[in-house]
Amino acid sequence: MKNTVLPLSLFAALAASAGCQALQEPVCDSQQLAPIVQATGPRTATVNQLVSYALSVKLGNSCGAFDTLVVSTGNNKTGPITQQIGARGHYVGCSCQADTMAVTTATYQFRPSRAGTYYLQFLSRQSRFLIDTLVVQ
Repeated sequence: MKNTVLPLSLFAALAASAGCQALQEPVCDSQQLAPIVQATGPRTATVNQLVSYALSVKLGNSCGAFDTLVVSTGNNKTGPITQQIGARGHYVGCSCQADTMAVTTATYQFRPSRAGTYYLQFLSRQSRFLIDTLVVQ
């Protein structure tokens, strides 16, 4: 008669180990755009002058922190220049408290490379923008 106790006990140990690994807490880590609720900056500037806008960003829950700004610039060579600016939040944690009042600050800076009108569109909600106009001479 063969000894089947050792192979059975080894199989049971492996099955129990796999079950424990399956029960580990999930990793909750994501990045998403957060609404910019206020943007304050100059109305006029000169070419190559550093321009700064103070931003207020609403993260929405206790697991979020400001990560970076995402900027998209239209390549209009002759007319007004449009820049779309979004704030990306980094969210770490699975048990987050909804915090609709929490606002953090960020700064958007750039140097306009040519004279003209710049339309700065700060993403405030999905497909909605706070629009600021900067005239560069």
